Amino acid sequence: MFQRNAKTHKAALSDSDKISYKSLVEFCKKARIDLENAGEEDSALRFEVLEEWLRNDFKGSFVYSSKMIGL
Repeated sequence: MFQRNAKTHKAALSDSDKISYKSLVEFCKKARIDLENAGEEDSALRFEVLEEWLRNDFKGSFVYSSKMIGL
């Protein structure tokens, strides 16, 4: 009742903070290219696998699939 308001911050994303499918695919593509240019082939491969899964096998919901991580 007599306590002052505390400073707060969001603990998680809200509904208005959604990321689009297209921007996620572009993020993976740019990360892969940057990592390849930096000589980080193993890390680049992970982004390439995720990008490929998003482009070819994504069905509209993020349900875990071993194919998602290249297995």
